[in-house]
Amino acid sequence: MSVSTQGSKKGRGKRRGGGKSKDLNLGQNIGDGKLQIEWPGLNTNILNRSEISKMKIVGEDVDREKKLTEIRNQMDKFRRISVPPHERGFTSSSLNGKSIGAPISYDDGIYTYI
Repeated sequence: MSVSTQGSKKGRGKRRGGGKSKDLNLGQNIGDGKLQIEWPGLNTNILNRSEISKMKIVGEDVDREKKLTEIRNQMDKFRRISVPPHERGFTSSSLNGKSIGAPISYDDGIYTYI
């Protein structure tokens, strides 16, 4: 069954879908591109052994597009990892309800007194 028009105006029926937006800038750094260029002050140091560095072209990044598409495809495969209840406990992140094992025995030789 679908939600009525009256119900959709009140916030019902809008919870699923829509999709998550992708960050298309993921995997890219400032000053990087198809040509690898060293920009002083942007992606390299300005002073290099007390001499002022200049802009220079290092080379061409052949695999750049391939790496970016791999990173963007990994964003689609994100799934929430479910933790079993016996590992999770009943208060989420605190230790309440978690099994932390047997207490430390002092007879094991950890503490030796003279």
